Amino acid sequence: MTVVSGYWPSQAPYEEIPLPELLRRSAERFGDKPALIGADGTTRTYRELWSYARKVAHLLQDQGIGKGDKVGIFSPNHVDYASVFHGILLAGATVTTLNPLYREREIEHQLDDAEAVALFVFSPMAAPVEAAHRNLPRLRHVWPIDGLPDLLRSLPEEYRPVAINAREDVAVLPYSSGTTGLPKGVMLTHYNIACNVKQGLVTQHLTSDAVGLAVLPFFHIYGMTVLLNRSLALGATLVV
Repeated sequence: MTVVSGYWPSQAPYEEIPLPELLRRSAERFGDKPALIGADGTTRTYRELWSYARKVAHLLQDQGIGKGDKVGIFSPNHVDYASVFHGILLAGATVTTLNPLYREREIEHQLDDAEAVALFVFSPMAAPVEAAHRNLPRLRHVWPIDGLPDLLRSLPEEYRPVAINAREDVAVLPYSSGTTGLPKGVMLTHYNIACNVKQGLVTQHLTSDAVGLAVLPFFHIYGMTVLLNRSLALGATLVV
């Protein structure tokens, strides 16, 4: 009789790194390779993603936003989602991702519960945000994610590096579906996400030549981890 103790090769202990380090490494290695391609053909290379992420970090820090603050993303999958996501983390803040189907009441609940101080929103979805904003005194800034190139054009890439404890510092605060009550924030550290990404790389046997289709939303954990961040860590191309 054969006893199977595991299906995958044993792994060395996972690195304790800030999540944006995965994007930085891919930008350094893959440079001008397309990382994300939009339905309209808009392309973001790895170099562009990393540049935009640093500029987002500069923008946030210039507004006094940093460690301990929460910044929301309210958008469908978009070619600049990754830059905003990792830029928030580079600034030392925590990302809280919102379901793009949310209406005023749901938006207000999550941003209030998360104590968000800023939000990146897809412009065609701005109306319910504007309505909710009246009851969100902590929310100081709202920026268009689909206007990111114009927003960042004159900003430098320099930002103040923030010390991150990967095991303890919360990187992402997505919310549960609220099946038995109001949605609740789920605290995921940099280490949580980075380990999940690494596990996906080991078990799926993909290479940087892979081209994926982002059929699931980035706001929730599968799309965020298995589609978006695994693809970025791999150096693959993702169609959104």
